[in-house]
Amino acid sequence: MRSIVSLIAAGAIWAGAADAAGATAVYSLTFDNQDGAVNGRVSLTVTLPDGDGTHLAESIVIDAMPPELGYGAAPLDAMTFFGSIWYRIFVVSGGELVDAKVALYNGSTNALWVNMPGDGTFLTLATDGSSRGTGVFDEDNSTLDLSPDPASAAVPLPPAGAALAGGLAGLAAIARRRRPRRAAGAGPATNPAISPA
Repeated sequence: MRSIVSLIAAGAIWAGAADAAGATAVYSLTFDNQDGAVNGRVSLTVTLPDGDGTHLAESIVIDAMPPELGYGAAPLDAMTFFGSIWYRIFVVSGGELVDAKVALYNGSTNALWVNMPGDGTFLTLATDGSSRGTGVFDEDNSTLDLSPDPASAAVPLPPAGAALAGGLAGLAAIARRRRPRRAAGAGPATNPAISPA
């Protein structure tokens, strides 16, 4: 009996730890040109650890941008493309993205800034990004939209449901092994202390 209780407890601990350690949430951000040389909208997808709090982005992807910027076809993995990652800080409250600070830079040629004090939000030209005004630029962040991606939800890895199902299957196998077996052809088991009336 102790082994069954230990098995159940270990499964519950493992399932809870797996949910907490592997869950992520996906959010989208957009901003439009207000002050730069290239008109259009930039759309980003950000993957964060699930839950409220201040998080470092696990991934930042540029999903859409004006072709005049010269980066090629979207999607573009921004954290890989821009070699220097200075900021990738996001704040989630009540399950919603409420603040972002991103500063990704690639030498003196191009940059992606989001909501940086004194610099605003911008994606520079791919070939001449030495100035924030060369591309899509919103100096006062007036068009910056932080909104959760409705297609995403917290994704626990691995799912606790699978751990529970595996634990229940294990318990069924243990219970089946412990059941006494009857000899072939034997009638129903009877208790000698109880006589038929």
